[in-house]
Amino acid sequence: DPGVVGVVEVVKEYYPDWTAWTLGPGFDPKSPQTDPKWWMVDVRFAKRFKLPIALSEIKVNPKLKQMQLLTRPRLEISVVTQEEWDEIMAIDECRLCPAR
Repeated sequence: DPGVVGVVEVVKEYYPDWTAWTLGPGFDPKSPQTDPKWWMVDVRFAKRFKLPIALSEIKVNPKLKQMQLLTRPRLEISVVTQEEWDEIMAIDECRLCPAR
């Protein structure tokens, strides 16, 4: 099951994805340098979660139902509201908590 395994921080705003212009896995002949169709950001590792948070778990959590991850599933990088962030962090913190 796909899911969320940690946190990265965006450290450089989006810029044209140069891999679309070079032969290889990301090559796209329909993305010229003069009118790029693909963009990238630079990220830095911030935190690995105790355990992955499964996509199926996120989908059934009412506090996360409007998350861009669910409403725009092709996004690799997305905005997370403060409420969504707090819920994801709470899920991670309670992963290894003893049952009550």
